[in-house]
Amino acid sequence: MVSLIVVLAVYVSFGRLLMSSVEQYDRQILQEMNARLPFVVEAEKVGGEWHFFSPELVFTGLKVTVPGSSEPPIELSGGRVTLDVLESLATRSLKIAELSLNALSLKGELSEDGKFSIAGFGKGNADISEWLEEFLLNIERVDLTQNRLALALPNQQQRQLQLDLALRRTGSSRLLEAKIVSQTTGTQISLVAEGVGNPMKRDAFVGELYLNIDMTDLGAFQQLVNRPSSVDIKGDLQAEFWLGWERGTPTVAFSLHGIEMDFSAVDKSWQLPVDEVAMQASLVQQNDHWTVFVSDVEFYRKKIQLLLPRLQLDTWGDSFRLRAEAVPLAPLNALLVELSLTPDAIADVFDVLNMRGELSSLQLDIADVGAPMNDWELNANFHDVEVEPWRGAPGITSARGYLELARTGGQVILDSQSFSMSFPTVYAEPLFYNDVFGTINIDWDEDDLKLSSGLLSISGEEGEAHVLFGLNVPLVKSEVGLEMDLLVGLKDFDPKYRSKYLPYILSDALLDWLAPSIGQGRIEQGAFLWRGNLRANTPDLKTIQLFFNIAGTQLNYHPRWPPVSEVDGIVFIDDTDVSVWAQSGKLYNSEISYLSAEAWMDGENGMVLAIGGALEGSAEDGLKIVNNSPITDIVGPVFASWTADGQLQTELQLQVALSAKSTQADIDVKTRWQGVDVRLDPGNLSLTDISGEFFYNSESGFSSQDLKAALWDQSLTAEVSQGESGEVEVALATRIDMSSIQQ
Repeated sequence: MVSLIVVLAVYVSFGRLLMSSVEQYDRQILQEMNARLPFVVEAEKVGGEWHFFSPELVFTGLKVTVPGSSEPPIELSGGRVTLDVLESLATRSLKIAELSLNALSLKGELSEDGKFSIAGFGKGNADISEWLEEFLLNIERVDLTQNRLALALPNQQQRQLQLDLALRRTGSSRLLEAKIVSQTTGTQISLVAEGVGNPMKRDAFVGELYLNIDMTDLGAFQQLVNRPSSVDIKGDLQAEFWLGWERGTPTVAFSLHGIEMDFSAVDKSWQLPVDEVAMQASLVQQNDHWTVFVSDVEFYRKKIQLLLPRLQLDTWGDSFRLRAEAVPLAPLNALLVELSLTPDAIADVFDVLNMRGELSSLQLDIADVGAPMNDWELNANFHDVEVEPWRGAPGITSARGYLELARTGGQVILDSQSFSMSFPTVYAEPLFYNDVFGTINIDWDEDDLKLSSGLLSISGEEGEAHVLFGLNVPLVKSEVGLEMDLLVGLKDFDPKYRSKYLPYILSDALLDWLAPSIGQGRIEQGAFLWRGNLRANTPDLKTIQLFFNIAGTQLNYHPRWPPVSEVDGIVFIDDTDVSVWAQSGKLYNSEISYLSAEAWMDGENGMVLAIGGALEGSAEDGLKIVNNSPITDIVGPVFASWTADGQLQTELQLQVALSAKSTQADIDVKTRWQGVDVRLDPGNLSLTDISGEFFYNSESGFSSQDLKAALWDQSLTAEVSQGESGEVEVALATRIDMSSIQQ
């Protein structure tokens, strides 16, 4: 042990003595070094120092020149080289254990094609590359401090970079620490990497890398990277990257936090400013296909807050695919309104629509991120979607289904429950349905947005129905404006639900008449049709039609006339015109064999009603009709106490204005009597076996034809007429026993 200590002491003393004499041999030392290096080293001064058991060469005023290069030499203030004595003796060649360089000053250039070169080093010098690779693999320690790089960019700008680097090797384990600071933009990049094996042989190397980037000018960094891109990015970005390498298989994870960022196309065709964005992600590469798995996305723009639990991004060159789950629509709608991502006309549409709800899944494919609007496709499943009405187009609530869109159109498949549609220019209340299923096709160009459905199946309180829907939305100024085609078909529903499909924009007079017109019963088939403009006060630009096939239904055609019951027929509404046709029904107990009712708008009298019909039944029903109708205004209570028995056939023609200021009704009644018995009170007079025809007309009054009867068992003929003065004249011809009169 003592001998070993003595030997070491002698070794150290002798080493220190030799190192103190290094300055005397500086030229010889540089000459021997240059003979072993692929470049030429010059120094203003060469000194020596002894540290522990290793000699160090200290260089001052260094210059490095590559043979054959026309570039000026690389300069640095100083450097230290620690020699590996034992390894050098064993291999009989100079071995360097540690290298320290200080204040290295480099000039670099980044070409337009992305190639990087350093002035003073020849391009493509294989000898230097091979030597440098072997040197870095074998050296135990490298320290670069206060080194500077003046980097020239293709746009004639320069970046001043400061580099500090420390490399440590212990056996096959390596540790690298580096820090790069851009004195021009303030960008700071910190790196820590460690691994085992030869990093030049990727299939055998195992290692990890941590990278921290703080960029105050992302646009400047993008210029520095100089990767061809169709998207400009500016702003302040803080990023952390974790890279794992397992014998050729990489794993990448990163965290991003951007502030005051701005994304835009190079040609300024679109722009996306962002106040703040943050996310966590991992990256996977397969050939030229990159996939980014993103979580905890936070996006803020003014009052807009978008939070997404998961995203997946796939890229192939400039192609891009986005997948997401649980995407809220409200912030997306706000972004489409505020940001320059869509044409102004489309942005205006979304401003009014105010979409809410959620996309349970979303996939967006873009062929070229530099021109995203040229070729894209969107697929999404949605639920609880709500949209406000827009220029008469319907608003919706509780929509659920599937959406597919591309550059010129797409489709929506609805499968919704508790669904409603609002037509504020047509209906005062939303149309509510329990279930809705069907497809709506979407097409658009620069001038129009068009929606057209297949056959939609719906169900509500009124029963099952089918709908055909079309909407033409002009995106440019149009005289006609927004147009809608809506056809609703129903079957087997209660008449009380007809009001659901009566637009409030119909005339008040028509609505007042329609409200009580169809009473209890059943509607076997019904239809509503709207075709044309959705703006108010444009009757010439639209048509509204309703159709009801009624069965066993009561019709209340006028409040002062008795209702018709058990009607089987058709009700048709065409804008302001109404038609009713029936082949069966009842008026009291009399059977109706024909009924026609027409209603229309008259310029002077408002709503006008015309009725024609034929019925057969008891004479008692005939008296009820007279006593419970406006005929009493003419004849008074004359027939109020009469009774009748027998059969009566009646034909009625009626026209009356429904306005409160209406004129007197036009009435034309024809009756045929057959074997009718009538008792006249007061008067205690009985007429039996009455036959013939009896008429009433608003203009000519009462009249008769072939009117016969029996009075006190004697035949009687009668002729009724009414003169211009209004007096009714009755001419009777019979033989009467005076005793009968006395009775």
